[in-house]
Amino acid sequence: DYMEINNPQVLAEVSEAFQRYQDAIIANDVPVLNELFWNDPLTLRYGAGVLLSPAETSSGENILQKGYSTGGGQYKLQVDGVSGKPSCGMSDKAGKTVYVARSRTSIADGRWHTVECRRTGPTLAIAVDDAVQATAAVPATLAVDTAQPFSIGGKGVGEDNDQFHGSLDDVWVHIGPA
Repeated sequence: DYMEINNPQVLAEVSEAFQRYQDAIIANDVPVLNELFWNDPLTLRYGAGVLLSPAETSSGENILQKGYSTGGGQYKLQVDGVSGKPSCGMSDKAGKTVYVARSRTSIADGRWHTVECRRTGPTLAIAVDDAVQATAAVPATLAVDTAQPFSIGGKGVGEDNDQFHGSLDDVWVHIGPA
């Protein structure tokens, strides 16, 4: 047995799915985002490059978010409070419990950091600059299925939207094999 690298059929399928997801994020095409969100407890990673100074912290700042903590579920990356510590959050379709992994390390130091949330089976982890900072247990059956939009830098355009006040680069979501 051998493994074929760059199989044209597989490459075409993956490229098509990737392009559909990118287009759906740009167009905020919620049905396509939900369709492509593979309901598998082993396969969700999301993150961003983040630059935040101590003067830019507030009570809560969203980096990225899909859905809300109630009604369909959510996955989210944010910076919590004036301490500047990032956290990853997830809630399920029932929206009864929010699972949070909070970093022990502040990123509010005026330098660029890579912040990543990783859902692997029953574990949600947060990594800062490729070092895991904290983990939280999540149900293996947790699923996000929501008509709410994917947003970057805040949860909406109204008041009290948890606006992010720093700089973001390379915001990404990876759904598939770890």
